[in-house]
Amino acid sequence: LTAVVLPIPASLRTDVGHHTAFAKLCEMSMDIHFPSFEEQINEMRALNPPLAVGDYFVTRHSNMGGTVTAVFHLLVPPDETPNGNIPQAVLSGLGRILRACATNAVTTLSLPLLLLDGGPSEISLPHTVAGDRVKSVLRALNNALHEVGNETGEGAALQTLKLILPPTAAKVEQGINLTVIESARAAVLQIFTWF
Repeated sequence: LTAVVLPIPASLRTDVGHHTAFAKLCEMSMDIHFPSFEEQINEMRALNPPLAVGDYFVTRHSNMGGTVTAVFHLLVPPDETPNGNIPQAVLSGLGRILRACATNAVTTLSLPLLLLDGGPSEISLPHTVAGDRVKSVLRALNNALHEVGNETGEGAALQTLKLILPPTAAKVEQGINLTVIESARAAVLQIFTWF
């Protein structure tokens, strides 16, 4: 299986950020195996008690041409002014997603490295804040991958982890030569010492 993590505001709004484009993509062709994306989201909205920041839910899709079969929607705080501190509940949710991948035959997982829902604040995120977010996510991934490896042993299903930065991450801010992409690369090499 191939899956993607899409951060979504805890309000479960699908008309903002990454979910706007994803919802349009889902509407382009009918899913003959699973309920529509909107039906699956509405089921989550109807939960009592409601989901909270750090929780996640999965929607399934057969109408993506095989590129994505499952989407992990990770609830994040509302898109206000993000800072370098990602709530621990969100990082824990990411760890639970990795465990779910290991136990459900997900071989490829893509996720936005800043763990933002793609709203306007992602575009104007300062370089230093983005760098702090990257390091927090990488540390959480490293810890979760070690835990999953210890829990599942050698045969864990997850083979490929794609870390996605927004296109704006390549901009240089105030003459600083180190872009977010370069700092993310350096953080990967520093944090994932077992490579």
